[in-house]
Amino acid sequence: RIEKESEALDIGLYDYLDSGCLCLMEWPENVEGLLPEETLKVSISVLEDGSRLLRWAD
Repeated sequence: RIEKESEALDIGLYDYLDSGCLCLMEWPENVEGLLPEETLKVSISVLEDGSRLLRWAD
């Protein structure tokens, strides 16, 4: 797991983001300052009945 922005830069974060492909990221809050303005944030929560609730915000 990436914990610091410098680690994301070391693995080539911008190469991934600029690839033209969909880029999914777990724990994006660890690199929030590096993400593009047009980032779509999706969260998935498990409800008591075992179903999933998806929320998104741009």
